[in-house]
Amino acid sequence: MIEEKTIQEIFTNRPIYSFDKFENTIETKNNIHDYGNITSLKKEYHGIFEKLLTPPSKVRFMCLECKKEQTFNVFIKTSPANERYYNVFPKNNTNGKINLNILNELDSDFDIIAEYTFTCTLSNDHIYKMWIRIKLNSDGTLIFAKIGQDPVNNELLSSYSNTYSSILKRYSALADYKNFEASQSRNLLVGCCAYLRRILEKIVLKKAAESGLKKEDYNHFSNLIDALKDKFSPEIVDLLPKIYSLLSKGIHELEENEIEVLYNDLSEIILFQLDYEKEQIDRSKRLKELRNSINNNYNQNK
Repeated sequence: MIEEKTIQEIFTNRPIYSFDKFENTIETKNNIHDYGNITSLKKEYHGIFEKLLTPPSKVRFMCLECKKEQTFNVFIKTSPANERYYNVFPKNNTNGKINLNILNELDSDFDIIAEYTFTCTLSNDHIYKMWIRIKLNSDGTLIFAKIGQDPVNNELLSSYSNTYSSILKRYSALADYKNFEASQSRNLLVGCCAYLRRILEKIVLKKAAESGLKKEDYNHFSNLIDALKDKFSPEIVDLLPKIYSLLSKGIHELEENEIEVLYNDLSEIILFQLDYEKEQIDRSKRLKELRNSINNNYNQNK
């Protein structure tokens, strides 16, 4: 559900054109627009409005121009839905990032667009956008719809597979990660869990083979992970058996709404490990360059 997500998660992971509908507990059959009803509804929905319309001033996600995660400043403004879209965006918009048809599907007096602007702290020229429509229906239900963003999700997600491509190839897991990204962009959460588990399995089994260990020698996959704990980031190694268990439950047992609550955390842990390995490679490469440079200078100045 959208109220359980941060603005960062809504921007990077939630598909465009997805809806959430919230039922209220207030009797509004006579007239929703009575002052008492509107006041009560505002109180009931206060937490949702506060989360979406007063986001944190800074968030972090992948900057396509910087080619790595960066901190972004967050700016937000709201405006009436029809006026905002029919005056600013042409009806024949074809860039795939704004769906104008969504404006004709609902009808209510309360109807606004929240426009989010994310500006990279490294360069003010790196600007990303997102639009969320917030609508109060005549029956008192509240509708949230993510109706646009630039760049679109798959552009952001594919940047991660590009960043970690060499590491993923080492584990023969690049195709799995791209399939995970595709599932994520389509909100296919069971598929996300399946591909994430496959990636984790391939990483563990590759490290086991390199260490002379065999999966069949261990009763549980978690025991094999524990035997390889010095091969993983020390910050997350204790979480990996739990991650594997939760991914398995996500594939076989959990409902979609239950998976949605936890899978962002699961995927982020996998990214932690990939980032850890990339950092180790980068540090080793840089240290080699520094050694060569210092040795050369030393030999020239004996």
